[in-house]
Amino acid sequence: MSSRFHLSIRTDDATAARRFYERLGCAVVRDGGGWFDVDFFGHQLTIHAPRSPAAAETARQRLDHFGVNLDPIEWQALAQRLRQQSLPFLLPPTADAGSAERGKFIIAGPDGIGLEFKFER
Repeated sequence: MSSRFHLSIRTDDATAARRFYERLGCAVVRDGGGWFDVDFFGHQLTIHAPRSPAAAETARQRLDHFGVNLDPIEWQALAQRLRQQSLPFLLPPTADAGSAERGKFIIAGPDGIGLEFKFER
């Protein structure tokens, strides 16, 4: 199975960002209100809009990250390997609400940028 790349970025104007990606031919595949996912030519692009201008810089620090969507077996093997290497998790491996349908974990690269590893069935 081929992994899909995932990039999460902040925008100051969600309406303009949505229009821009739709003009490129990218479908919005999920909308969470303050964020939306775009199918960026087979990869996942998540656009976040901060709720207030005062929160913009804090939002950028938390939301700008990249990663991949793996299949569940690859995800579990990577999480186990990182645990064995005592690599610290910013967000430990978790599955949503006890379900095996979705899961994620986040680590920090050497420059402090978050790397997110997810799976969805």
